[in-house]
Amino acid sequence: MKSKDLTVDEIVAALRHTSIPSIIVEGKDDVMIYRWILRDAGISDDRLFPCTGRNNLLKVFSRRNEFPRTPTLFIADKDVYIYNDIPAEYSDVLFTWGYSIENDLYYGRSIDCLMTKEESKSYEKARKNFIRYYGCQLEKLKENRPYNLSLSPFVILDSNYELVTDKVEYTFTEPTQETCNYLLDNYDLVVRGHSIFQLLQRFLSKSGRDVTHSTHSLYEQCYRMHRTQYMERLQNEVERFCGINHD
Repeated sequence: MKSKDLTVDEIVAALRHTSIPSIIVEGKDDVMIYRWILRDAGISDDRLFPCTGRNNLLKVFSRRNEFPRTPTLFIADKDVYIYNDIPAEYSDVLFTWGYSIENDLYYGRSIDCLMTKEESKSYEKARKNFIRYYGCQLEKLKENRPYNLSLSPFVILDSNYELVTDKVEYTFTEPTQETCNYLLDNYDLVVRGHSIFQLLQRFLSKSGRDVTHSTHSLYEQCYRMHRTQYMERLQNEVERFCGINHD
């Protein structure tokens, strides 16, 4: 499906009137990555249904009784379910292993090798200060208080990679060392992947650099050159759904 702006009702109606096994994903970045997977397997990408967001995907999933004759595979980012259990009602959704598909791409941190030693040193400073913000918000989430895990590193880190606490929503409080250690040790999988790539791009797209990289070019390098076990997992599930048997 080519359109990226279908409503929930339109997606449900389309699925009701097709017999093609259909893969329902979240949005345009997901479509790009799953298109790579399908094309590598020799499968048409016409079966992809982007939902313009995770909430819409889960709404379509909740209405799957309206298109019982259409084989479907729902794939969603785990998102904050990474910090607790996936609700039983979504047990038939295929969730990413990490916070998002970007995390499944990034796992292992191999793409970090594109940075010079000087860039890596600055990146570590930026990453640790970003984790301070992220840990603050994660603790609020766990306390059932308002939180925002999606602030861009470009917004909350200054030119020296220091955290600008005034730009952190819901009042910044220093997270515990335990929370920071958890996030640093499991950074690949539990910190929002889109933010990780934004932070990488801050260093790898700088003016004057011999080679610059966009976020999408970093996605492709991870997919093509640093394929992770979690991307292999997604690919295997997609191929199994599409009837490709490797036995």
